[in-house]
Amino acid sequence: DKLYDGLHKGIIPLELWEKVQTKLQNQSAQPRGVKKEGHTNLLAGLLTDEVGNIYTPVFTTKNNRKYRYYSNVKSGLDKNHPNQKTSRLPAHEIEKVVETALRNSFSRIIINTDDLQYVLENQHKIVSYELIQTCAEKVTVYQKELHIKILPLKLETLLKQHLQIDVDINSDVCNLTVPYQTKRVRDGAMIIKSPQRDVFDLPPEELKHLV
Repeated sequence: DKLYDGLHKGIIPLELWEKVQTKLQNQSAQPRGVKKEGHTNLLAGLLTDEVGNIYTPVFTTKNNRKYRYYSNVKSGLDKNHPNQKTSRLPAHEIEKVVETALRNSFSRIIINTDDLQYVLENQHKIVSYELIQTCAEKVTVYQKELHIKILPLKLETLLKQHLQIDVDINSDVCNLTVPYQTKRVRDGAMIIKSPQRDVFDLPPEELKHLV
């Protein structure tokens, strides 16, 4: 058989295709020494609105695919409620915003630069669920911001447990404010845009839809 050069321009930009393929490869490979994530709802019990109404994990099924959300029943029932737009949040996206904010906070919490460098190079050994459930006390959803109350001393314990390192902690860093926006895409799904979120950080099935 002979191979011939294509006669048409590519439908998908090569740069986008390469980024998606790299992300898929990284997601499929489990780094050595990293525990497999055994929990699904990383923010269970932590997510509330500004008046304390709890978001609970729910899911829907469409075309044999499962979609996870966090739902605020009280604000969701009233179509005129100012927070109705944020009454149901896509789980994977809001989880990644919170996780990334926590990991970015290491540079503010860990005092010694050598310790910080080691932690940043090895932080993948701390699985997402344990990081969030241990170090986040509460995540409050406002219309344009997330307020994350963190527990710096819990992070100190977590680093000692998983990385076998004692670090000096700045315990004054207790609150993170993360701006975000919600946006509806063509199929009606909601995405969350935030400085904390990588646009390519999606579940594999959703990532494939980009190409």
